[in-house]
Amino acid sequence: MAAGTAARKAAPVLEAPPQQEQLSHTKLSAEDTWNLQQERMYKMHRGHDSMHVEMILIFLCVLVIAQIVLVQWRQRHGRSYNIGLQMVSFDLQTQLCIWCCGLLGDHVYNVWIQSVFQNQS
Repeated sequence: MAAGTAARKAAPVLEAPPQQEQLSHTKLSAEDTWNLQQERMYKMHRGHDSMHVEMILIFLCVLVIAQIVLVQWRQRHGRSYNIGLQMVSFDLQTQLCIWCCGLLGDHVYNVWIQSVFQNQS
């Protein structure tokens, strides 16, 4: 009985995680070093492909659901749908105008800076 209690009282010893082999990079050829780096990269990014597939599936589901919602909205509440469509159209035109003015302003600024630096030299 004393032996059984002694075995129960002994705490399990945690083992240290296995260490990767320490390879000297000076002994490896360039091709072996490249292969080792590629292997490490593949281990780090394992499962990354499935994440992209999940994102694409979510995107496609959201597109389908949004189309269904828009069609139902147009059929059931035509007047508010038209008002919402006009608001979205106006918003897109405003954003496009701001974007184009920003590009034009950036172009003018770059031409001005270029002329300033050419006149200095």
